[in-house]
Amino acid sequence: MQIQLLKTHFDPEEGISVLDLGTEYGHTGCSVRGVFPHATITGVEVHKPTFLACKEQAGECYDYLIHEDALTYLAETGDFFDVIIAAELIEHLPKDKGQILLQLLEKTGRLLIVTSPLGFKHQGELYGNPHQVHVSGWEQKEMKALGWETYALMPSATSPCSCAIYSKVSR
Repeated sequence: MQIQLLKTHFDPEEGISVLDLGTEYGHTGCSVRGVFPHATITGVEVHKPTFLACKEQAGECYDYLIHEDALTYLAETGDFFDVIIAAELIEHLPKDKGQILLQLLEKTGRLLIVTSPLGFKHQGELYGNPHQVHVSGWEQKEMKALGWETYALMPSATSPCSCAIYSKVSR
């Protein structure tokens, strides 16, 4: 779904710059690389074992892989990206930090894509990764009030339309 959104704004032959926040194992970066072969893709992952697994399994999909907290990276980078994808990240932050994330995205990128469960969905630590705990929930009306459009709703095995893709063009 995120790739379709990218294709509505960019030609796959363009050399766009893409930031993948919370790479996990590299699925997003590899999906972007498969459709946008000339893109410069930077990935940021906070959990060291996951970062190392991404580097080993999908390192060829990224031009740069950085072991860093997303908020710290966004606050300190001097780079501006054509696209920033924060897939399944915001729900792992407390509300105040999630709002800071959204503000930093707007300062750092043009086409912004955030995916998140609709509302709060309980999730504990997964695979020894304490960063996987859900600590906040985000509703469509809340994101709309912040200027974000709902691009798509995605069903899951446990609940229809349980996840949303939000987008915003900042500049």
